[in-house]
Amino acid sequence: MNCSICGDTIEVTWFGWAEGNNAEPVNDGRCCDTCNFSVVLPARMEALRTWDKEALIHAEFGTFQEGGK
Repeated sequence: MNCSICGDTIEVTWFGWAEGNNAEPVNDGRCCDTCNFSVVLPARMEALRTWDKEALIHAEFGTFQEGGK
C-alpha cells in the first residue's frame, strides 16, 4: 500500500499493522508514519485551533439556537 500524501510505500509496523494511518483531514486515503506526524497531525491541530463551535453546531443540526430551544 502506498501513502496517499507522498506516494511512498507504507511500511508494516513492528506489531504487524500494514494499513498505515488515517490521512484525514488532508485526504480520504491512508498515509505513512512520516506524513502522519509531519502533515496530518499538524493539520488536525490547526483544525482544532480554528474550530468554530457555532459553525459546527449549525452544520450538525441545521441551526444554532441559544439555550437549546
